[in-house]
Amino acid sequence: MHRKIMLWLLFVIVLFGALPILSVIAASGMASALHCVLDEGGTHRCMFMGSDIGDNLYVLFVSGWFMFVTLPAAAIATAVWGIAWVILKRRDRVGPGRARI
Repeated sequence: MHRKIMLWLLFVIVLFGALPILSVIAASGMASALHCVLDEGGTHRCMFMGSDIGDNLYVLFVSGWFMFVTLPAAAIATAVWGIAWVILKRRDRVGPGRARI
């Protein structure tokens, strides 16, 4: 039971750290597919099915700067996760109700 919870927790930590990078990749991919200009300098017109999505692409692209917060936080959370994983593994090896001296 602990193993499944711990693996899901690691997945959430990695996803949290990677979301800004994924938003940059998504925005760049969409802009490239639509042959639009995309940079941090400002919004550029980008038409998709009759609508201008340049502002949305810009926000998606610039939100990549959040990785300066999410990557260190995910690294710290992963270190704490690793310590908890080792503690749980050692506790399971010793067994419930038995203290190791």
